[in-house]
Parts: sequence; C-alpha cells; structure tokens
Amino acid sequence: MCTVTATDDCSNDKYMESFKLYRRLSPINCLDLSYSPSTHQEYFQRVISPTSTEIIDNLTCTNLGLIPLNQWEMYHCTHCPTDGLYIISNPFTQEGQQQWIKKCLNDYPTNQKYLSNLPEHVDRSPLFNDKLRWLTLGYHYDWTQKTYSKQNYTPLPEDLELLSKIIIQKFNPTEKYYYPEAVIVNYYHLNSTLCGHTDHSEENLDRPLISISFGNIGIFLIGGQDKSIEPIPMRLNSGDIVIMTKQTRLAYHGIPKIIEDNSLSKILKNSDDEKWSQYWNYISKNRININIRQVY
Repeated sequence: MCTVTATDDCSNDKYMESFKLYRRLSPINCLDLSYSPSTHQEYFQRVISPTSTEIIDNLTCTNLGLIPLNQWEMYHCTHCPTDGLYIISNPFTQEGQQQWIKKCLNDYPTNQKYLSNLPEHVDRSPLFNDKLRWLTLGYHYDWTQKTYSKQNYTPLPEDLELLSKIIIQKFNPTEKYYYPEAVIVNYYHLNSTLCGHTDHSEENLDRPLISISFGNIGIFLIGGQDKSIEPIPMRLNSGDIVIMTKQTRLAYHGIPKIIEDNSLSKILKNSDDEKWSQYWNYISKNRININIRQVY
C-alpha cells in the first residue's frame, strides 16, 4: 500500500510528477526517454569484478539457467540520483528464463505454504487465475503492519536461495554474509503499476536488494530518499537484474508503466517443452518480478 506520509511535501513531489508523466506517455515515448546500458552508455559504467569460485562453477550456472559468470555484463548507474544502483544485463539463457518463469507460474503459486493476495484453497496459478498479484516466500511480509515476523516463515526454495547468493557474489566477491530471507514475486498485467515507495521494513538495511525481471518491459522509476528529488526512468528487459545498495537501498522507486516487448517472441516463444505454450501465452502479455532481500 502506498500512502503520503507526514514527511512528504506534496507541493514539491517531483517523484509523483514523473510517475504520472510516464504513466500517461505513449509506449514509444517512454522507451525513448528511459535509460539502459545499451541505449545510454554515458550513464552506465561497466563493472569488472573477479568471480569467487567458492560456490560457483559452470555446471551450477547451467542448472540455474545462467550463462557463465565471466560473460555477465554488470553496470553501475552513475546517473542515478542516489549512489548504489547496479544492473546486470540478462545473464540467463533462453531455457533459463523459461525455467524461472515456469517456477513463478506453477511451482510457487501451487505451494500453499507461500502466501498471496488470494484467499486460501483457490487455484492461484496465473495461468488460470488472473487475479494473482503477489506471493511471499521466506519471511512473509505483513502488508498492513509493514513488518516481518520471525514466527511467520516458510523456507525458500534451495535453487532460488543459491541464485541470489551467486548474484551477490558476482556483485561483490568479498561478501560472505548475505542471507536471502524474504522474497516477493509480483505479477503485472500490461496496465499494472507499482506506485513509488521505499523498502525500509527490514531490520538489516545494509544488505543489497535484488530485483529480477521476466517478460514484458518495465519502466523503473528510481529517485532519492525523499520525493523532492527528481527520479530517472530505466528500461528493464526480460532477464535483467537490478541490485540496490548504499543510498539507493532506501530510495523511492516504482513502476509507472509496463510496455509490450515486440522482440519477446524471438527470445522466449520457442521451447522443446510441449507444455511451454501455456506459459508463453501468459508471459507474452504480462511481466513477473522476483525481489529478494535479507531481513535480519
């Protein structure tokens, strides 16, 4: 839930002004104005980091649907209003994206231990129920109280936990104490939005936040730690990973617009899995986001 707090100056709310602007712009204008490492190289600095081999090898990457780590392209967004925003340009193989999309559309929704916005004992698969908006795994977030509880916990899937640790180790090979503890999977239709907010409910705010996109293009609006700072729009393609650290960890961010990606069929439509067509029918018209964080 997004509300205006007593500390927000509505007369100088540059974040909301930008949010409304990108919400009403045409898709082509949104794409023209949004940044990505491929379209605005001057705003992104390539990051070359050594890769720890402690938990990472090519077989592990293959099993997780990833290309070899030495082929990953990671960038620091130097144009961001606050420091600490990084993007990894799609490190997944085609089969890898399909693998994680199927988990989000089948494995996670059918596990009744995970919580969602839907009532219990209903078919939650987005393939058959277009009302699913979110799922929580790990420490379950209380959307009303905006808190976590150590008593309300479901273990994360081992492969998702390993994926997040590999992402963090690639980002910072010296990081030995990152523990993925809470996951929110968001399901977006083409007309969906996510209003501007900050993620500050975790007790440990020093650890990075990971956000993984699949499906259609998300316009990601990232600002500062108050709404008087004008945000910038970033284009997130299928497979892209955002890492929020330092000051950006507490910056306002949201999704004012989802844009249909006409190139998606070249990337995701074909598969040797005879059941893939039903997943393709969903992801070709929607967007999925997995965000992962350490709570304690």
